Amino acid sequence: DAHTLVQISSGIINGASTYILMQDCGVLGFPINSSSRAYLGANATGNNGDVVTVDTESWDRQSEFATSSFTAKSYGLYQVNGCLQVSGMTDGSRLIITIQKNSVAAIVNAQVLGAAADTAVCASGQIELSVGNSINMTLGENVVGSVTAVGGTSATFLDIFKVQ
Repeated sequence: DAHTLVQISSGIINGASTYILMQDCGVLGFPINSSSRAYLGANATGNNGDVVTVDTESWDRQSEFATSSFTAKSYGLYQVNGCLQVSGMTDGSRLIITIQKNSVAAIVNAQVLGAAADTAVCASGQIELSVGNSINMTLGENVVGSVTAVGGTSATFLDIFKVQ
């Protein structure tokens, strides 16, 4: 790259073995740091407690995301952000998003709905992960029957990146 001033790597230029890049504008880049984003590709029906099927990857730097679950390849602190947009809820219903670590609730957020229109609830936080720990997202609601999770890159998604 014409704008790269310093590159520390094990020999593969701008590939998986590049560790640190410094660009002429002073920006540091860490190309192999863990980072992934996946979203629900199309509307899907779900019930209380279901794992949300985020089935379309925007990116996955370390190939850690598969089948609606992120599995860490290295120990560290990870920033996790998830949003769930649904339709079909009724007035006064409660929508809950739960981000799970190894199938146990780690981050939870809920919203009481004032109308039946599409609505979204998001949750974010930092989670310490060891090698092999997994992250997924579940739907929670207090409605009898199913709701529709809205698909799309900005509607229902899970993104995870290692911060240290």
